[in-house]
Amino acid sequence: MSNAKLVAEFYYTSAYMGDHWGGSLSTEPVEVRTKFTIPEELEARTTAARDVYDFEHGIQRSGLTESAYRESMKSDAYKRALCSDTQILLHCYDYRHGKSTFAAPPADPGKAGQPLVKTVGGFSDVPETAYFAQPVVWAVERNVTGGTAAGTFSPGSTCTQAQILTFLWRSQGSPEPEGAVQIDGLDTGKYYAAAALWAAEHGLIGEDFAPDQPCTRAMAVTYLWKQAGSPAAAPASFTDVPAGAEYAGAVAWAVEKGVTGGATADTFEPEKTCTRGQIVTFLYRAFAA
Repeated sequence: MSNAKLVAEFYYTSAYMGDHWGGSLSTEPVEVRTKFTIPEELEARTTAARDVYDFEHGIQRSGLTESAYRESMKSDAYKRALCSDTQILLHCYDYRHGKSTFAAPPADPGKAGQPLVKTVGGFSDVPETAYFAQPVVWAVERNVTGGTAAGTFSPGSTCTQAQILTFLWRSQGSPEPEGAVQIDGLDTGKYYAAAALWAAEHGLIGEDFAPDQPCTRAMAVTYLWKQAGSPAAAPASFTDVPAGAEYAGAVAWAVEKGVTGGATADTFEPEKTCTRGQIVTFLYRAFAA
């Protein structure tokens, strides 16, 4: 294989500072102007990363099989893609294959450049290539949720129990609760009050509802599963989802329906907290079709 090198100069916004796969974390997103030198040896690695990334996010253009996907998740390429800014690796792949995803340098090099990837929904932090891009557009169009600030969606921010129930309630048309159930200690002046009462009436939550606490993956799929009618599904084979777990049926349904998959090849990570980007994606996959 040739050792010729390709050079790409582009701009992107990231909280990850440094070169390809090294550097340190910044507390705030910053605009980075950088020049990547992409060796030919990256061909196999970037191709593997693109295939795995596509499969993980429901893009069926790579032809990757389930078994190959499971193996690829264990590969160095995938681990390297996860350990830093995945988009850098994927755009290396795009550049290698002639895709124009890099922004042109500004006329004045001293001025800030343009984002590496086009964004959607009017949000600077929602690249059109992100797995959550279409779900975010869908959620905003249907008033499921909006941005956290002007021009910002904050897809990586933790989603609370109150937020996911509110998103779910809005996705169902924001029905008025019937008043048959009360929640002790609920502040009826909160934005999520009607959503919480509706959720309680439909058996989605119980006395353990903690509005300001993070929503876990197990909670998220359970809320959606119950709203869908608690349909039966073939058991999912995850080592951290016991057959007798109260959320086991919800996990099985979520995997079968394509709402979400495992966090790794063998684990679901039910206690891992969910982000805003993940939650709108789960809702989109569950109810948009």
